[in-house]
Amino acid sequence: MKNAIYLICLLIGLLTACQENNDQVKTPNGFYLTTHQGKELKGPSGQQFNVEKAPIVGFSDLTAMTCESANLESPFIKATFSSAGLQKMTKATENNLRQRLVFVFNGQILSATVIQEKITTKFLNIALKNTKTCNEVVKSYDQSK
Repeated sequence: MKNAIYLICLLIGLLTACQENNDQVKTPNGFYLTTHQGKELKGPSGQQFNVEKAPIVGFSDLTAMTCESANLESPFIKATFSSAGLQKMTKATENNLRQRLVFVFNGQILSATVIQEKITTKFLNIALKNTKTCNEVVKSYDQSK
């Protein structure tokens, strides 16, 4: 009987771990608007945000992504939108002023900001906490192409 209980606990733990990993895989990398309902993800400082089901702009809507730095302390990603990606971002930001825009990578929010004005330029810089993460994002983007 004890073995059966241990086996059940082990299976529940494995299913929970698989579900958590599966949730991360189901959240495509990209830019999302936050919402009152939706998928809950952890932000860069540990806060929780709910995001829409699909990104407004994904990796497929970009033509380039590079890791840059003004100095070693401040890495950032420079994302370049395709024409279609820029149209999506402009429309979404124009219609959602004062809402949060977040950048999601591997199921985690790496950057969150409040939309102050519509985005109309094809370049967008995303500030990150460290160069390692910056390089991981760019490598993943390059592999997706």
